[in-house]
Amino acid sequence: MKKNFMLKVTLPIAMSFAAAVFSLAVFSAGCSRKNVLADLGAGEKITLEDYQKRLKNTPQAYARYLDSPQGRKQFLDLMVREKLVLAESKKSGISSSKEYKETLSRYDADAKKRREEFKESLAMELFLRKLHTDTLNPSEQEIKNYYEMNRGDYEHPVEMGISHILVLDEKTADEVLARLKKGESFEKLASLYSVDPTSSERGGQLGIVKKGDLTPELESVARKLKVGGISNVIKTDYGYHILKKTSERGLEPIRFEAASEEIRRTLIKNRLDEWVKDTLKKKNIRVDYSLASQAAITHDDKEAASSSNPPLNEGK
Repeated sequence: MKKNFMLKVTLPIAMSFAAAVFSLAVFSAGCSRKNVLADLGAGEKITLEDYQKRLKNTPQAYARYLDSPQGRKQFLDLMVREKLVLAESKKSGISSSKEYKETLSRYDADAKKRREEFKESLAMELFLRKLHTDTLNPSEQEIKNYYEMNRGDYEHPVEMGISHILVLDEKTADEVLARLKKGESFEKLASLYSVDPTSSERGGQLGIVKKGDLTPELESVARKLKVGGISNVIKTDYGYHILKKTSERGLEPIRFEAASEEIRRTLIKNRLDEWVKDTLKKKNIRVDYSLASQAAITHDDKEAASSSNPPLNEGK
């Protein structure tokens, strides 16, 4: 009797529970199917959420078209095509091929390398921000002092047209200068011998420069040249230069307020240069430039061979 009573009680409960579970499963499946725009097999589906994410990531220029029925349909068709190809590629077993594995291995190695490069860049960027705050950034008084010390440059500013020839050794520089003094074309010699790849293509033209655009050594000489004048050989960290002033024009006076940001950048650059120099000296770091000159740039061998300096007697 007791056993029959328990069956009468538990059986309806179990049936009700099973029905509830079945209803929930049907409801979930229905919702799931409702949110699936396309099922391409091999586990590849396009859900409404996928579609919305891709729509949001499209360029703004396409927004108006994608807001139309035709645009939505075409965009979905493109996604279907992608997923169909992906699903079929999975079925084909292409991921087991040697080419697939080797290509993926190269990608992983490249991704690892790029991550390491990013880590280094990030560390340098954050350190430079701190260095800027702690050391490099000048005070307003320091900016004003710089303006006062160079007041003449700001009250009577000029812009100059400058060309240059840059070579790597003093002997070549002296020989080029000798040819210039004999009347040979500056533009021709610049295109033949200058190792500055940008300006050499333009006959040595650097364009219009203002205060601070050139290194201090070059700017000091350039300001003293007359229009059409050619300098002697000037040594800098980049090599040996010969300058030609092609034009000069006076500009309106520059007030302190207009010059302050440019002065700030100049002082920051100068301080960073000094910080590098001082830190190398404190750490007693020596740089072997002669050894660096032996390094081969393999990917540019052909180009280097075709663009190497011709003999200095060429064109005479």
